[in-house]
Amino acid sequence: MDLDADQTKGTGIDGPNGPIDLFFPLYRAGVSPQLRPNGGELYLDQGNEKDAHARCKANIGLAEYERPFYATPGQQFCFRTSDGHTAWMRVNDVSNNSSNADYIVVNVKVWPSGMS
Repeated sequence: MDLDADQTKGTGIDGPNGPIDLFFPLYRAGVSPQLRPNGGELYLDQGNEKDAHARCKANIGLAEYERPFYATPGQQFCFRTSDGHTAWMRVNDVSNNSSNADYIVVNVKVWPSGMS
C-alpha cells in the first residue's frame, strides 16, 4: 500500500520498494508472512486511536522497534511513510496460511506534513 497516495487497497508487488509503505508477502510453505514497512521501522504502540498522533511523534526514533513482525489482531504500531509522514496502524484481522486466503486488514492514519 502506498499510504502517501491515499491508497486503500493492496497491490501485488515483489517486495517493499518505491512508494509502497507497507508490504505483506503471501504465504510460502513453512514461512509465515511478516508485515514489513518500506525503509523504516514499526514502533510498538498502546493506547487509544484519538491520542495516537502525540504518542507516535514522541516514540518514533526513541522506542525499540519491530521489523518485520508477525501480524496479530490488536497490535498497534507507529511508523514513517516513504514520504516521511507520521503514521499509525492497528491490525484488525489477518489470515496467512496455505489456503490461498492470505490477507491483512489494518486501520491506518497518516498525518499531513504540517502535523508530522
